[in-house]
Amino acid sequence: MSWLLAAVLMMLPLEKTESVLVKKYGEAQRPRIERGLKQVAQFWREEDGDAAAFEEFATANFAGDPQTLDALFTRMEFVFESVDGHFTEISRDLGRQVDLDIGPIYPFDETLNAWSPAAHVDDDLFQNRIAFVVLLNFPLTTLEQRLTEGDHWTRRQWAEARLAQRFSRRVPAAASQAMAKARAAASQYVSTYDVQVGSKRLLAHWNLRDEIKALYSEGPSALPKQRMIQNLLERVVDDTLRPGRYALILDDFHAAQLIDKYSPTAPTLIERRFNENRELPEARVKAMLEQIVGSPLVPRVAKLIEKRLGRPLEPFDVWYNGFRANATYTDAQLTEITRKRYPTADAYKADMRRMFTQLGFAPERAQMLAANIIVDPARGSGHAMGAGRRDDHPHLRTRVGTEGMDYKGYNIAVHEMGHNVEQTFSLNYVDHTSLAGVPNTAFTEALAFVFQNRDVELLGLNKPTAESEALKTLNEFWGTYEIAGVALVDMGMWHWMYDHPNATAAELNAATLQIAKDVWNHWYAPVFHTRDVTLLGVYAHMVDEFLYLPDYPIGHMIASQIEQQMEKAGNVGAEFERMTKMGNVTPDLWMKNATGAPVGPEALLGATERALPGSFERRSTFD
Repeated sequence: MSWLLAAVLMMLPLEKTESVLVKKYGEAQRPRIERGLKQVAQFWREEDGDAAAFEEFATANFAGDPQTLDALFTRMEFVFESVDGHFTEISRDLGRQVDLDIGPIYPFDETLNAWSPAAHVDDDLFQNRIAFVVLLNFPLTTLEQRLTEGDHWTRRQWAEARLAQRFSRRVPAAASQAMAKARAAASQYVSTYDVQVGSKRLLAHWNLRDEIKALYSEGPSALPKQRMIQNLLERVVDDTLRPGRYALILDDFHAAQLIDKYSPTAPTLIERRFNENRELPEARVKAMLEQIVGSPLVPRVAKLIEKRLGRPLEPFDVWYNGFRANATYTDAQLTEITRKRYPTADAYKADMRRMFTQLGFAPERAQMLAANIIVDPARGSGHAMGAGRRDDHPHLRTRVGTEGMDYKGYNIAVHEMGHNVEQTFSLNYVDHTSLAGVPNTAFTEALAFVFQNRDVELLGLNKPTAESEALKTLNEFWGTYEIAGVALVDMGMWHWMYDHPNATAAELNAATLQIAKDVWNHWYAPVFHTRDVTLLGVYAHMVDEFLYLPDYPIGHMIASQIEQQMEKAGNVGAEFERMTKMGNVTPDLWMKNATGAPVGPEALLGATERALPGSFERRSTFD
């Protein structure tokens, strides 16, 4: 217990108030009363009132009988769904001009996009004491409790825990607004960072990376262009192509620092990301990532890639995608199909019901999903924006060029559509809105990968075979190997910033380049036989998503577990719905309910071992 909390507890009449409440409601209620009073006292400030005000508040607002407690719980769930949901809609509208490809962006559009009207909500909820009502009556739980006891909780207990968890810190509105402003500035930088490559305008880093991937279908003749794009990506990392990257990351860090002082149980963004957002301790995540990058399967897959390419690996081959089932089609061929089929965002919307049916959703579910998801033309690469209340709709933002949707845009759209389907089931069909969502971002990424992995199949080009499934597994493993290194760089960069809180943008630039080199030299140089490569530091989400990148490799691991369960069950749609209705519980509890095993890389590693030559009967395309 901190000295500040101890001092507050000494000033407030906890024992007296506890006696009054126990006398009123009985000895059986003492544990709840004692817990609730301490939780309120932990966040009570001088401006909230004196000792008499504290006692008056507690005696008036403790729900000491089941009927009152049920009414309070139901009321809070209803109100917070409404408040959060409407603020989600407002934020979506404020960012509309910046997010969507619907015309020029003026300075006032950027100002609107940077405004976070919800920044004051939790501050207000403490000031008007609604937060204290929740803390008085529902339990704040630790990560250890949720991990060790949560398997035995009822759904109502989980919902109560999530309801109280909202108020586990008391952050001033100014700090929340600073965080929103930093995120908006970084997001604007990322979404408008286009690089001209020949006749193409490619978004950094995503489209540049995807152009390297697309060029594999053109064979050795594309090698000079792939090397040229690698050089462009290296200029993105070192910030010489469009300066500003590291200044924005520092702004992110300084905004996060404003929250630190108000987070006694997680006083850094690193701890909040792992212990609160992911509910997976950082040490465990790092160990899982290193199981992937250090796997003895990596050099075996690398040798297979070299054999298929007919040359030694080069650094950009970290994005090799020749294992994909669509490797027999060029990017141009796929784009010809997608542009014809999807000339507009509305055309994609009109085809969603068919896609959902093909994925195995029942006809009425396919119709519901297609009707529920709104499709918008994105200015950036595309994203999914979920609803916050059941009467609203999730939005699929997808990039559609003047000639129609190219294959890259389609591939991203199918991924984002997976997010939207998860968002629909985990909000509209969960039993408690306090449990809406999934355990963390990695889960929604994993579920989106389930859709994305079937993008070519949804075009009617390939039906899965044993061989194509093996190819898909090898592609998934190699992609996880790449993004796991990116995650390690992102984690290293944030640790460096906390170790050097007064660093300049130039110092952060140099440090990040060195971290990227160190990760590469340890885990990748033995495979690629090239040292001091910085490509693992190129991801745009290092700029605008505040230590988000570990969710991707975790998501790939989860996706492999989910895919194997869906294959066992024989129906993607039905299993997808069953899993997502579990809602926001701890990762291992969700995964054990979904697949029977906790989160881990074992499923992906096992599948990769089985997919390699010597473990697979049909080897013609491998050898």
